[in-house]
Amino acid sequence: MIQIEQIRNYFPAQIRGNSGFDKHILKEYLQLMILDYLSSTPSIQKMTFIGGTNLRLVKGIDRRTLTLYKLVQDR
Repeated sequence: MIQIEQIRNYFPAQIRGNSGFDKHILKEYLQLMILDYLSSTPSIQKMTFIGGTNLRLVKGIDRRTLTLYKLVQDR
């Protein structure tokens, strides 16, 4: 099983160094694992991704809504 320390290495230093983001990091990892699995099934041809998932993973736009929401909430 992969450790949280390994997953953190994929994130920018300001997120990686703050354990308060671990929940969001794990959520991101889980989402990517599910999408990776789905990409190997015939069902993926029938799926359409919209919103943040599409912008971030399909269009390549760096958009991390949960991170921004968390930062605003902490103010």
